[in-house]
Amino acid sequence: MLEEASGSSKLWHADLPFIMEKIWGPGQVLPSSIAMMNLLVAPFGLNKEMSILDLSAGLGGMARKLAVEFHTYVTGLETDPMLAQRGMAISNEQGKSKQASIKAYNPAEFVSSRHYDCIVACELFYRVPGKEKFFKAIAAALKSRGQIAFTDYILDPAPTQDAAVRSWLEREAVTPMSMKDMTKAWARLGFDVRVSEDQTAVYRRDLVQGMAEFAGFLADNPPDEMTKPLILQEMGRWALREAALGHGLKLCRFYAIKY
Repeated sequence: MLEEASGSSKLWHADLPFIMEKIWGPGQVLPSSIAMMNLLVAPFGLNKEMSILDLSAGLGGMARKLAVEFHTYVTGLETDPMLAQRGMAISNEQGKSKQASIKAYNPAEFVSSRHYDCIVACELFYRVPGKEKFFKAIAAALKSRGQIAFTDYILDPAPTQDAAVRSWLEREAVTPMSMKDMTKAWARLGFDVRVSEDQTAVYRRDLVQGMAEFAGFLADNPPDEMTKPLILQEMGRWALREAALGHGLKLCRFYAIKY
């Protein structure tokens, strides 16, 4: 069961994917997912003839929404096998198994067997080692004049010694790039980076709102003993991110065209 009453006390029982959905919304695992998707795909000029690769599919919420709104086919890839399995199950349940497929993958081994018109990714690159190799594989997966849009955590040199930022870096063991390095990396691969903008304020607002609403849900639906550690794990992760976002870490949106 994804969610159920536990015992006669009616305590809330849920697994980690369902906890993520409860915080961020159906099919979502990140703040600002729907609003950010609209921003990301707006420059694409999507139509039913275009193909899309989603490199951070999560539970497939974005992939299914794009498939429905633009009558296109989306290939969804997700680094977390548990999320990928659940996301594909949801696509099957909604009759979108072909239009919005979701499967697990390892970015270190990513090689596309086809070329796409558009590629999207949300909060992915900061946690991928071997970024240069991955970026090259992504570039190879795009058609000529193909488009890529993504969000990522960006950390310029100055805030790296801040205590809140250091706590986040150590907890998640990630390697976010600076704005300069990110834009230069894609330019070296033959991309015209047309948008690189700070979305931290909106993202942080939605993050805080999601956590607050979830806390309110928990007040009315106390979790059982199996669910509590999962909630602490997820809320702790986002609390560290929110603190870092208040001390120099940024969430930025990028859009580029391969030429």
